[in-house]
Order: sequence, then structure tokens, then C-alpha cells
Amino acid sequence: MKKTLATILCAGIAAFLNAANVELVLPEQATETEKAAADELAVHLQLSMGTRPAVVSEKKKGSGQKIYIGNTASAKAKGIHTEKMGREEWRICSLNPQELIIAGGEPRGTIYGVYEFLERNLDTIWMDVWYTHIKKVQKLEWPEKWDITGKPSFEVRALWGYFVPENLPQQRFMARNRNTFYTRQVDPKSEVYRLGTRSVWGRPNFCHVYYNYTKSLPADSPILSWSEHDKKRIKAINAVGPGQVCYSNPETVKWFVKKMKEYIAEDRKTGTPVEWPIYYNMMKNDNHLECECPGCRELVKKYGSQNGAQLSFTNAVAREIGKEYPEIILMHDVYGKNCMYPKNIKAEKNVMLQVALGHSVPERLRDCYSSWNSPYNRSTKKLMEDWFALSTQRSIWDYWTDCWNKNYYPAENTEAIIENLKLYNDLNVQWMFTQCGASSKCSFYALRVWIGLRFMNHAELDGEKETERFMNAYYEEAAPAMIKLLKYQRACQKKLKMTIHDYSVESRYDLDDEFFKTTDRLFAEAEKAVAGKPVILERIANERVPVDRARIERYKLLKPDPELTREKLLQRYVKNYTRRIKRYDRKDHQIQNLKDLKLFCAGIRANIPELTGFSPEAVIKDYAWPYLVTGDYQNPLVKDPEAFGGNAVIPKGKIGDDITFLVYDWGMKKYMTRRCMIPAGALPQDEKFHWYSIGRTQIDMKSQLVMSSSWYLRCKLDSAVTNPEEFNNVVTIYIRAKVQGPKFVKNSEKQNFFMVDRVVVCRADKDLVHPTEQLPVPEELKGKKVLAELSGTSMPVLKTADPNSFIGCAVQVKKENIWVVGNRSSLVLRYTDLPKDGKYRLYKLGPVEFTSSVGLRIGKNYVPLKLYGNEYKSGTRFEIWISAAAAEDSTISVDRIFLVKLNQNN
Repeated sequence: MKKTLATILCAGIAAFLNAANVELVLPEQATETEKAAADELAVHLQLSMGTRPAVVSEKKKGSGQKIYIGNTASAKAKGIHTEKMGREEWRICSLNPQELIIAGGEPRGTIYGVYEFLERNLDTIWMDVWYTHIKKVQKLEWPEKWDITGKPSFEVRALWGYFVPENLPQQRFMARNRNTFYTRQVDPKSEVYRLGTRSVWGRPNFCHVYYNYTKSLPADSPILSWSEHDKKRIKAINAVGPGQVCYSNPETVKWFVKKMKEYIAEDRKTGTPVEWPIYYNMMKNDNHLECECPGCRELVKKYGSQNGAQLSFTNAVAREIGKEYPEIILMHDVYGKNCMYPKNIKAEKNVMLQVALGHSVPERLRDCYSSWNSPYNRSTKKLMEDWFALSTQRSIWDYWTDCWNKNYYPAENTEAIIENLKLYNDLNVQWMFTQCGASSKCSFYALRVWIGLRFMNHAELDGEKETERFMNAYYEEAAPAMIKLLKYQRACQKKLKMTIHDYSVESRYDLDDEFFKTTDRLFAEAEKAVAGKPVILERIANERVPVDRARIERYKLLKPDPELTREKLLQRYVKNYTRRIKRYDRKDHQIQNLKDLKLFCAGIRANIPELTGFSPEAVIKDYAWPYLVTGDYQNPLVKDPEAFGGNAVIPKGKIGDDITFLVYDWGMKKYMTRRCMIPAGALPQDEKFHWYSIGRTQIDMKSQLVMSSSWYLRCKLDSAVTNPEEFNNVVTIYIRAKVQGPKFVKNSEKQNFFMVDRVVVCRADKDLVHPTEQLPVPEELKGKKVLAELSGTSMPVLKTADPNSFIGCAVQVKKENIWVVGNRSSLVLRYTDLPKDGKYRLYKLGPVEFTSSVGLRIGKNYVPLKLYGNEYKSGTRFEIWISAAAAEDSTISVDRIFLVKLNQNN
């Protein structure tokens, strides 16, 4: 039935009259935060009812509905005394259908009561910085017998994300969702201060403060940490470091106590006692270069860990501060490599332990996409609980996004966030801080932020109901499809046998053809439901960003889609990601992310020639420059017409004096290969690209190929980990590199460069066809089955230049023999048996059986051989042929090692 104009006008007039008849009543001497609470309620009632209600004092109140805000006479008459309430404690009390009291403690209790009223009574959701959802009503109603009180689940609630504290809309969004913490001290002139937020931490900073305490000290001060390696004190130049302080020196305690008292005095020059910060940070500089003086080493021994030594220092400062300021809490960090549980020590009663057990960095043993109750996190959960047993003052520094670029791809963790917040609440954690960055990249970011803040405030809520509440408000008619998408992504993640951190996007088998077919269908369903609503369509497009990024990188692994070419997919990704970057990221992050996006697109569009010279069934992974340049250190590109795709990568910083390759595993903290090096004097002099092999190694998800002596140029090998059951991930790695300039090439006039343009990882058991630039097999071995040659970079020992060697370099030892070890027979090539003319000859050692411990010892250098027999049955016999030379100066040199298979009847 059509509504008449008169009906519409009557409805509008009724709404106006209802809103106009609502008064927000303040006490006669209202505080600034009580006034702000009234303003906040007036703003939102205007959004709900269409007209802004009047804000009056109690003496000037009129007729109609009244909401008493703060420490009013009506509140006191009801027995509500705000001066006896906590800083964030609130109460909402209905007197009758016409009168309601909202009151709370200073400085945030009353305004939090207003937010509770809006959330509970008008279904208000502050969804993100730009949009608020609120129920439209013509008449304001509340339950007749409504008397509730409460306070947030955590004393301090802090989320670091995309927001910038100085940005007014962002300040309001965070304050309305009860975020109480900013990474800078709160300016009394700021909006968040007006809304009740105060500095919860004292000077000088909220983390990594040792630098602030020591920056005025001389460089040789005994308060600074001692470096045994450098034989001197190390003074930090910023909050990263280098160096820390000396925990065992009593003067360090005295200095910190003196400086902290100065900071406390400065903090208390303004504001009232209820506004003064009570938390003062004692977090060390952001590095692991601890003091190595004898006194500090004794402390580490006494307490069983480095953090035990640090805690003894924090305790000592806390005892002195507590004598004058018993209300002040010192925050002690349990962070990263320094998180080992101590013995024989507990935290002082005024020391809060801030446990930060990290994200996907192996030494932190944490999967931020799973809850603490996940099998992946149980050992770390036990460590967290053990630490909390040392103090009743407890803080969490959490991670809700990954710091190592897994955020680019579909990965959803709001269920884990909710479960973990409930756990922290059960553990009586008072201070809750989390890093939740990557706002322009990751899946369901707006939900992640809102649900996190929501459960920091109300840990007791139902996670599924609150999630659906947000999704229905945020996506409107598209909500059913987007909820299905959310749940589908969760289900796909649960298919993984390991954590998301353990997979590259290419090895994530949950991101298969069915995944993209299903997500395409759900996106189309959602977009159809809100056609003509650009704001909601933009929110849906945000979720395409991580899905499309994964699809682009997995494009060759998926079935071709004639309607969605890679170029069309890339254009859609660029459009949506660029908009997200400009919407969410602060300026410096925008510049870097747009730069990275441009580089990524150039790499995807680069015309990388097909790989030749390798056995197709052997190649597991082929990394060209687009992948190599996007590592942790953003190594620079150089244009080179001879490079694959026209670009190569050079290591950041100083160029070494040799070519150095190795594989290191961050999970096991173990070198999977020793340093594979060719000295400058043995490098090719043609200034062209050449293939270098580092021989065989075993890899897993946390293995990295290091390609520079500085370790800046690295290649993560997680996407080369495929099928451990089939070949145990034993691989051969080839690096295509080039050197130029006088540092490497005699009489060169070019600029000094070491550059890499391609890395190829092959299955060792199928690596039968090698690159075309392999060395020729010696005449003595022609016709024999040569299993492998170890020379140059594939011989994992340090080498020196040798012009007499066929390859220009060799491993050299003096007065040593060459032994086969780990075998039943004792095989040795003795220096005394070799001609002393410096000429290289082939020598045979054998027969030898493949075992797990077989290797070759050249002096103190050990060359393991076990991986070269991985595709043969145990007990297979082979010979070792060694190219060696001896000189009169007692030097024996080895430049080539050949493994030759014997027939079974030999």
C-alpha cells in the first residue's frame, strides 16, 4: 500500500517531537568528560531519531523523557555515588519509562555507560573509522526494570593497527570501541582526551626504553652493556639498540631509579591523581645483544636464563620505586629469544610481566592464526602460564596479524582472537595489547579489529553471535553470502596439516581450483545482493584482495579460466589493493606498499624465458627476480640485458670478497649446508652469468637460501617443500649469478656488482640433467656412473684461490691426511704418499657403502656424503675419487670430489 504524503509528514513530525522531548541532563558542575558523554549520546540519538536532543543542566530540565548523565542529584538520590566507582565502572538504571540514569567513575565510567546504552538499546556498532550502524527509532524506549553495572574485562585495552592518533575520526572510532591506549602520550587537547582516554603509561615511552634512560650517558659508562667480542661498552643510538645495560652493576639500578623519579615528577605536573599514569615501562632495547661482563654472566647462571638476569634488575628498580610510589607498576618484557623461563626468582609485587611470545618467527613458537589451545601453540601456552605464575600483575603483547607477509593471502583468525581473549580473561590478565597491522592486505580486517576490541571490553560474549551481528550490519543484504565466505575460508584453513606460517602460497593445497570456484560464486552472490550500493560493494571488494593475490601467485597451478586471464585478474587486484592502501595505510606505509605493488606487477608481467638445461621432472621450484627482490630486506634491482627478464638482484649493503652460498633453517637453528664459497681469485673473468650448485641439502618450511656474506640476499625455500614421504625433501639448489667490476675481474672498468637472477631447486633423486655449464668429467671417469661431483660452491668448505687447480680454487690444509669416515673400512689418502710437485691428480678411495654417517674429512673440514645416496638402497657401494695436489710446504689441496657408483657385483 502506498503511503500518502500526509502519512509521511505525520511520521516525520512524530519523530521530531519524540526526539525534541528527550533531554540529556547534566549535573550543575559537570566535568568535561560528562559533557563529552552527553555530546556523544546527543550525536547518536540524532542519527537514530533524526533530531538532536537538548543537553541541559538539572536546574533547567523541562518535561519529557530525561536521561541523567554523570554525577547528578538524581543519581545520588538513587544511591549512585560516582566518586566511589572505578575509573571505567558504569551503571545504567531505569527510574521509569521517562527517566534513565547513566553514571560512572572518572574519567571514563560515564561515557562508557553511554556507549553501553547505545550498544544494548539501539544496536549501535562502530564498524570502522567511517561508518556507524545504529537502529532507527521514532521513540526512545528502555526496559522498565533496567539496572545494570559493569566495567571492561581488561584494565588496559590496546590495539595497534592502521589508525593514526592525530586523525580525529580514527580517535573517535577507537575511543568508542573502548581502546584506552595510544603509542604516544595522550595530548590534553586531543579528542580522545575529551572522551576520557588518558595516558596509561608514564614517560619516556611505552616500549624499548633502555635507550631513553641511557642516551645522556658517555659511551664508556659502566652502566652500558659490555661486548666481549668488541671489548668495549655498547651504547644504543635508538630504541633498537645496539646493546642493553649492565644488570649486575648497582650503579645501573641507581641511575634508572633516579631517571624514573624524574619522569614520574614530570608526569604529575598536570592533571589530577586519578589521571596520573601508574604504568612505567622497563622493556629493553629491541635487540638481543646482552651484557657479557662477568657479573651479568653470573646472573644468567644463577637464574638459568637471560631474562632471569633482566628480571633481577627490574625487581631491584621496582623495590626502590615502591618505597616512594607504592601505586606504580613497572612493566617487564618477556619477549622473543629472551623468553626462556628462569629459576630461583619471582617478580616483585609491583612488577607486571608483559609476555610477548610472538608470531611466526620460529624462536617464538607461535601460530597467530590458531588459538592457544591449538596443538601448534600448546608448548608456548605452557611457557606463558609458567611466566604468569611468577606474578599477579599480568600483561599480554599479542599478535593478530603476521609480521612476515602471510597476510597477503586468505587467512582468517577471528575465532582464535575470541578464544584467546577469553583465555587471557580467565588468566586474570590486566593489560591487553595487540599488534594488528597489515590493514590493507589481510582478510576480514574490519571484523578482526572490531571483534577484538569488542571482546577486550566484554570477554564473556558469544563469539558467533557477535560475529554475525557485525557481518549483518557491515554487509547488509550481502551478509548471508559474506558469512558463508568467512566460514568457508575457515574450513579450508582447517584442512592444512600444519600452520599457515609453515606454507608458502604455492604449497597451500587448500587454495585449489575448488576454493577459487567457490569464492567466485560467493563474491558474485554478495555483489548481486547489494548492486547499486557502492559503499557495501567496496567492503566486498576488500575481501577480494587477499584471494586475488593468492590466485595470481598460484595461477600456473590452477586450471585455465578463459574468462579471467591473469592480466584481467591482475588489473582487478591492483584496483582493489590500491584503493585499500589509500584507505587504510598511513602515508609512509602507502608509499612503500604502492612501490611494492608496482614491483610485484612488473614481476608478474615480466617475460621470463623458459628454463633450459634441467631435467623437467627434477625441477621443483624456479625463482626468478620478481620473487628474489621481495624478501625481508628489499634488495635492489639492476637492469642487465643478459639477465632473465632483464633484471637481477644485488645484495643490500657492502659486497663481499667472494661468492658465498648456504642454507640455514630458522626452525632448527641449524646450518643445513656449510658455507659454500668461491674466492674472488677463482671467479669467472668473463663478466657473464654462470650457474653455481650448492650440492645436496635437506630443506623444510623454515629453510632459507643465503646468497651473500652479509645475509641480506636470501630466498625462502618454503614453496620448494613438496612431498617428504616420496624423496624426503632432499634437493639440489642452483644459483645463476654474475660478478663484474675490478673487485672480481682483473682490469674491469665496470661497477662492482654481484648479482643473482635465478634460483632453481631440483629433486636430488631426479637431478640427472645438469645446466649446460658443468665441468667436464676427467678422462679416468668416462664410461663410469658418476653420481655427483662436489667442487666450487657445491663443496661445502672454505676454499682459497689456486691457479694450479682446474677450477681455480681448492680447500687447503697442512700436514693433514684425507679420511673417509663413518664407514666400516678405514680409507685414507696420506700426504706422504702424494707427489710434492703441486700438480692435481685423481686418486681413488673405495669401495665405500652409503650410510647415514659417511663423509670425507679433509683436515678439520668435513664433507657429508649421506644425501648423495638417498635414492639408492642402503648398502649401495661406491667409490670416492679425489682431485688433489701436494706441495713441499706440507700443503695438501683438494679441488674436486667425485662419487662413482659400483655395480653390485663389484
